Amino acid sequence: MVGQQPIEELQETGWDVIVAGAGPAGSVAAGYLAGKGHKTLLLDKETFPREKVCGDGLSHDSIRFLKKIGLYETVRSAGHEVQMACAHSTSGMTLEVPGPYITLRRRHLDSLLAKRAVEAGAIFCCGKIVRFSVEGENIRAVHVDGLGKPLHARYVILSTGAQVGLGKSLRLIDRAFPSAVAARCYVASKEKLDCLVGSCVRPVLPGYGWVFPMGDNLYNVGVIAFYTKGRKSGLGLNKRFDEFVKVFPPAHKVMRSGKMVSNLVAAPLRCGLPESVVPGKGNLIATGETIGSTFNFTGEGIGKAMETGELAAKIIHDALSHEKTDV
Repeated sequence: MVGQQPIEELQETGWDVIVAGAGPAGSVAAGYLAGKGHKTLLLDKETFPREKVCGDGLSHDSIRFLKKIGLYETVRSAGHEVQMACAHSTSGMTLEVPGPYITLRRRHLDSLLAKRAVEAGAIFCCGKIVRFSVEGENIRAVHVDGLGKPLHARYVILSTGAQVGLGKSLRLIDRAFPSAVAARCYVASKEKLDCLVGSCVRPVLPGYGWVFPMGDNLYNVGVIAFYTKGRKSGLGLNKRFDEFVKVFPPAHKVMRSGKMVSNLVAAPLRCGLPESVVPGKGNLIATGETIGSTFNFTGEGIGKAMETGELAAKIIHDALSHEKTDV
């Protein structure tokens, strides 16, 4: 159990901090602040556990951070550990990068992080923020769908990932167009693969495809397409995926000996910390993929999202401790 409650059950309206979004950045921030004794509300529009389009791979920075916050062994036990990642170039060269790595579906990882925040003292509710009331550069009220009264907080953290509608409304983000778009599905297969595999075969350029073992004969198979000059180039995602599993041998073998057990689902990514994004103003800080903390080349964003969540929480903890009115 995650400890999430319906927004209609929320009685308290005044908070030290409201965190919008319970992905890795938001949950880490909420857990840190609640652990420091601050009255913290964590909001997410979805009921947990919920699915999230992702490659589900945890690389070195994610593992390092999970160890730092004491959640590594829990994640390791719940996930599947592999010792090698193999990157295949367009020309056929292979680069091996030693692990360890862990794969764990985001519905499980994000639930573990949210549960940790609740255990630290945060209140976690299912509720969709529809708008903010702003005075100058400060957020004065948070309006949540289904709640007949506004919420108030001394500070707000925006951790809504690649969904940037709220960020645009606050003029933190000028360009809402994503940096990339990715699609993945789950495949049950008898093929044996003991490493994370990524390939830049020509049909997926500019981008790459991946095959990640999840354990118990399950694989996360997907493709990512990067945008250039504000538009996607190359094949569409569905065609790109079809070509990837046809021409890249490891993907072809996994698909040939198995079957898709989920739909191919897509989601946007925001990468590279673009200069057009303002990370914060007044009593607001944005974190994670909202500010584009995802890596440009790999599209991996979990580790950096958690790091930015903790950084934002530390800044707000300092501000609350010294009675500052903004960050």
